[in-house]
Amino acid sequence: MANRKKKPTTGNRTADRALKRVGMTLTSKLILFLVLTLILGVSLFFSGPIERAFSLDARLSDVTQTPDGAIDVVKEGDLRVHFVDVGQGDCTIVEFPDDKTMIVDGGEKDAKDKILSYIDQTIKPAHPNFEYFDYCILTHTDSDHCGSLDDVLNAYPAQTVWRPNVIGARSGYTDPGVALTEDASSDPNVRFWAAGRGGEVTEAQTILETISTKTTVAYKEFLEAAYDSDRESVLPEETTVYVSDGRRGANRPSGKASTDILNDAAGYRVEFYAPLTDSYKDWNNYSNILTVKYNNRTIMLTGDAEKESEAEFVAAYASDDYVFNVDVLKLGHHGSRTSSSEAFLRRVMNPDFSADYFVVSCGLNNSYGHPHSETIERLSDVFGVADDHILRTDSNGTILLSIDENGAAFNGTIAVAPSYRGTVTNTPVKWWHIALGLEVLCFVAVFLVIRTKRKEDRKSK
Repeated sequence: MANRKKKPTTGNRTADRALKRVGMTLTSKLILFLVLTLILGVSLFFSGPIERAFSLDARLSDVTQTPDGAIDVVKEGDLRVHFVDVGQGDCTIVEFPDDKTMIVDGGEKDAKDKILSYIDQTIKPAHPNFEYFDYCILTHTDSDHCGSLDDVLNAYPAQTVWRPNVIGARSGYTDPGVALTEDASSDPNVRFWAAGRGGEVTEAQTILETISTKTTVAYKEFLEAAYDSDRESVLPEETTVYVSDGRRGANRPSGKASTDILNDAAGYRVEFYAPLTDSYKDWNNYSNILTVKYNNRTIMLTGDAEKESEAEFVAAYASDDYVFNVDVLKLGHHGSRTSSSEAFLRRVMNPDFSADYFVVSCGLNNSYGHPHSETIERLSDVFGVADDHILRTDSNGTILLSIDENGAAFNGTIAVAPSYRGTVTNTPVKWWHIALGLEVLCFVAVFLVIRTKRKEDRKSK
């Protein structure tokens, strides 16, 4: 009777039984561990997206309600601006002195509860009849700006909305802006526009053929909420959705009226200065650059506008016809080194930088490293800005600013709501920590498999 060839064993009964259950040879196991090691190594180049996808970055605790449900740190009649702490993202809420309200951006999807809680606990108590926002602006299409905005608009719709000049092209969805653009009788401000990088649209083209498209779920859901017309019971009239266009003065086409918010009786203005081009390669450059002015004081919001958009801005508003003298600037792109260029800062800020305030909306220990040290050093070393004039949501929590109704001066103290400062609820975890740990385990596993294989080979000889 021929001898049966013995199956390779590890010499360990427990290990042998485990191998039988797994049904893998040592060679297959070796290949598996090597493949896993390669995958983990490659994943290190995508640490940021992985950390955000699995919520590995540090989170702040939810806001806590003050005893009376409101923050009472500013006087009636002031204009108030809330830079809401939404982690790594943007959300700004403005309360105007005539009881109107505006929201700019809405953070990532996981910021939904925090934003809605903040509205319920802070905005509603100050406005007893609050049911909707008068104005809503989405600066650009990135999810850390539009992720929760649909949830906010579904709870508190907006009477007037500004949206990017980008078609929502998610599969199965038709952007209402497409039909409006094809309708020659519709308001030019609600239609897409093309008059920038390539000049005017040629006769052989349609405007829609020149407009960029975005296919993300977050952007589609924002558009659905923005154009939702089933709100007769809440809104005084049907929502108007403008396509953001910052061209001004002689650069603005004669058929396009201004979409600025002008209320001289109440002493405030919201004026749009960007975007200035119909399409960009970088989504961030679609961002609105806008000013909120009240009684001779100016707050500027810039979304995630990068140096390209800032350079356009500086060139377009180089003349003495435009004087900005910004008192508070929300630094572009969460304080990234790719925004807040020296040329832009010199063009928009007051001559005495040390009197100005700068706001950074960013997440605690975020994987991007925002704000970048180069930006902060530019402010401190070049312009002499003191540390206490650089306000950050990752360290200050929600930042509440106000402009005095008398307009004699910016009201001096920056009202930061202490009861809304977050606390760290978990230690930040970096993907490279996990990946390297798994790499070590894989190397140990490979070593053990190779050693076991060598023992088998020696026994079989």
